[in-house]
Amino acid sequence: FIPLSRVYLGVHFPTDLLGGYILGAVLLLLYLWLEPGAEMWLRGRGRAWQLGAAVAVPALLMLLFPTEDGVTTGATLMGMAAGFVLERSWVGFEAGGAWWRRLLRFLLGAAVLVGLYVGLRVAFSGAEPALLFRFLRYGLVGLWGALGAPWAFGRLRLAETRR
Repeated sequence: FIPLSRVYLGVHFPTDLLGGYILGAVLLLLYLWLEPGAEMWLRGRGRAWQLGAAVAVPALLMLLFPTEDGVTTGATLMGMAAGFVLERSWVGFEAGGAWWRRLLRFLLGAAVLVGLYVGLRVAFSGAEPALLFRFLRYGLVGLWGALGAPWAFGRLRLAETRR
């Protein structure tokens, strides 16, 4: 409904919506086609190579888009990508479990995420260089979501882990 509201508000034309839907569908189909092979290729590489890619790709994006939004996106992606690589080998998080455990994981994970986001925003307020501290903040937020939370859930026995 959000895209329709953009037309209603006069921000976009209906053809913009159609173009967005088509572009989104093409990107989704491209992902579905490429992802299995890319995953197998990446799994065939060592952890060091995977971590290198987890750092290099977002770093390239941040170099191409050295703005607040570019750093926000790149740092979050870098933290998450590195976290996923490390989580797979260090934690082995299993997402299943009783509904109440999943609810507790959500509440705890969201609380820490908000705490990191707000706490680091306050701690780094006015600190220079601003983009560096923005990078640290969003990188840690991404790392928490991909590695810190699964590790904490395993330690608190809110989730099963393979490690």
